[in-house]
Amino acid sequence: MTRLVKRRALLIGNEHYDDSRFPPLPSTQADIWGMEQVLRHRNIGGFISIESRDNLTADDMRQAISEFLETCEQDELALVYMSGHGARLVRDGGEFHFIATDTDFDRIAETGVSAGFVNEQLEQYWSPQKVLVIDCCRSGGFAVGLRTSDRRPESVAKSAEEPLLTSRGVYVLSSSRAGEDSYADTNSTGEVRPSAFTAEVIEALRTGKVSKDGKGDVSVDDLFHYVNRRMRAQGARQVPVKSAHSVDDRIVIADCPLGTAPLLVPLTRRPSPAAPDQPAQAATPKSVQSQPSWPQLLDYYRECVLSDETETPLMSVSDHDTSYVCLSGAERLLSGDVDDDGCIPVPAEAVPLIESATEQEAELWAGYPAVVVTGPRGGRPWRHPKFAPLLIRRVEIVSEDGQVRLKPYGPVQPHPQLARDWLGEEEAAQLADTFQPTWHRGQHDRMAVEASKLLMEEFEIPCVQELHPDQLADRIDIHTPGHGARNTAVLFTALPDTAYTKKLLDDFAGIAEQTDRIQATALSALSPDLAERTRALALSEQEPSRLVTPLSCNEAQAAVLCSAMTRRLTVATGPPGTGKSQLVANLVATAVTSGQTVLVASNNNEAVDEVWRRCDKLVPGSVIRTGSARAKSGNYLETEAKGLDTLRTAPEPVLNTATAAMDVDIALGQLARVRQDLAQVTKTEKDLLQAGKLREEHAEQLGRSVSELTENLSQAERLDELEVRARRLARARLFGPWRRRRFLTKIGLGTFEGDRVEGCLALAGFAAAEASWRNGYARVADLDDDKLARHSAPPKPEYRTPLAPSSKALC
Repeated sequence: MTRLVKRRALLIGNEHYDDSRFPPLPSTQADIWGMEQVLRHRNIGGFISIESRDNLTADDMRQAISEFLETCEQDELALVYMSGHGARLVRDGGEFHFIATDTDFDRIAETGVSAGFVNEQLEQYWSPQKVLVIDCCRSGGFAVGLRTSDRRPESVAKSAEEPLLTSRGVYVLSSSRAGEDSYADTNSTGEVRPSAFTAEVIEALRTGKVSKDGKGDVSVDDLFHYVNRRMRAQGARQVPVKSAHSVDDRIVIADCPLGTAPLLVPLTRRPSPAAPDQPAQAATPKSVQSQPSWPQLLDYYRECVLSDETETPLMSVSDHDTSYVCLSGAERLLSGDVDDDGCIPVPAEAVPLIESATEQEAELWAGYPAVVVTGPRGGRPWRHPKFAPLLIRRVEIVSEDGQVRLKPYGPVQPHPQLARDWLGEEEAAQLADTFQPTWHRGQHDRMAVEASKLLMEEFEIPCVQELHPDQLADRIDIHTPGHGARNTAVLFTALPDTAYTKKLLDDFAGIAEQTDRIQATALSALSPDLAERTRALALSEQEPSRLVTPLSCNEAQAAVLCSAMTRRLTVATGPPGTGKSQLVANLVATAVTSGQTVLVASNNNEAVDEVWRRCDKLVPGSVIRTGSARAKSGNYLETEAKGLDTLRTAPEPVLNTATAAMDVDIALGQLARVRQDLAQVTKTEKDLLQAGKLREEHAEQLGRSVSELTENLSQAERLDELEVRARRLARARLFGPWRRRRFLTKIGLGTFEGDRVEGCLALAGFAAAEASWRNGYARVADLDDDKLARHSAPPKPEYRTPLAPSSKALC
């Protein structure tokens, strides 16, 4: 198979005809639009160029076909698609003709586009892979055979019949047999839909169901057999035919899309082409419906919290209808054979289990195939067998327009507990990290092959029943002795371990009941609605004139303080021991000294106590601790009363506010200068490091050590002049070799055996690095680190008296 990466397509559809005896065909527009979408989609066709033409005259059709094929290169696939009326004229030897907009009903042979012309164009151009797809009545007349002209051949067959021509080296796919009509449908609402044949082609490419070999690509032959089988099953009003005469290669036309099949834009919402004299309009923004709502966003946060691995133990077969149900029909949840909305209807047998899962807030999972084990591997058998699905996938219960549906999401993965029990912890973890399904949407055959290989090669467990995911068994067979997989798909429940996250999940539920009030809170800064989020982010306050940080505060923490004092919502995260409580205490100090009040809240009493103790140690009474009277760490109602009494009876502050502010400003100014000095030292040290590396590199090129070269250059002229001279000599042509040897000898490098041009350049580079090293070293050599450290810790104002009663914080 020669797979061509570059693919080009010409799509022609004729809807309107000048001769009223040819009825209009609105479906051709839907044909062209649908084909263009699947061929252009990067995960399906990936065609680099698609030219769509409609309502062409006969001359325009000939010119479009000829010019298109002429532009196709030798490493490209060329596809020509034609949709419209077609005719096969018996009186003209059965030759097929495409009907153009100016074709005369009584003179089709003279005014239409003959199949002979199209065939000749296809055969004469050099594109190695050519595909012709025809959706016209009697289009099988092209695929079965045709005459290129009315001229008699020089030789006559013994049958006295003129030979028919089949297209050589071109794969021709026709919508119907030579004597059959092709049909175009319009539904009851008047919506224009693709023709019957083209609709099947589009759907096959869109969903990827056409590929059954697991290679992830779609050949034209795969496409033909799939569409032919589908249309025969629908009553065979028209049966597609093909011609692949002299086609000696597998022609890949598309890829199977991974995951959920992409949705196509209906013809009614196709963007209108811009007029030639008008600039193209800007891309239309996403509709409001494409934005999540607050309930959807909160559900997403909830799923993030619950994303940790849920315990999925082996189940008892006798727990049917309690913890699991067997599904009938075809497996759809793991294979991805879902409807266009990504969901499937709730199976009737699963309704009680889903109601129970909703009441228990249990997770829902789908699994296939059911693997029955009679005991632990290498251990004593159990009295009653257990089972677990080999492969599992999460399932979500969704409600749309009052209808409950099931939506699979997340990856397909091996059952964790079954893998650990059968393979061991290490191999199970490796399997979980490396497992990747190879089937595409609806490929039940490929899914069965993948599951069988996994069972036999990894788990070494046999298949008791042959796996047919499209024909499921309605129960788990436990009468066959021994371990083994059964052709059964199950829907089962699992309870997540939410002991540590229950409070957070309850908070999400509470917020979800009050989404109409979010816009008045700081959470509006996270709103999924752009306008609401923009308004929230625009509500900022003036930056405080100074940050009051009685506790240590680095530059990153200072940035968080500035954000918290100016923006509506600030999130600061960090592992334990990184100073979060210290940061909150500094934030309280800054806010209180700016005349603001503060509420410190948490669902963790220990965190609040830590902030309270830090603030109370700095300024007694500055923070009032309150909370539940039944808290494990104390009665906070009593603490609150004592704090308020202390604040009420506290004397006036001894320090003058203006004096304290001036002390803070002086300390901040000194800190800024120290940080500036440290930044300069840091830059110099980085320059020294780079210069040192360059010295080592150039010294190695010259075959000397850095100390040897430094000694050689100690008596030389200025290093910058030496660098310039060395670079000039490296470029010298007149007596260049002699001058370079003399120069290097003078420097003490007379024994250098390499290329002297490279030697001069290396010496120039070393001189430049040495100059940079000396300059940087001179700036930091006399630096007093102890003095710098003392300056970096300026004295802080003392806070020994309570603040004024009007400025306080509440915990």
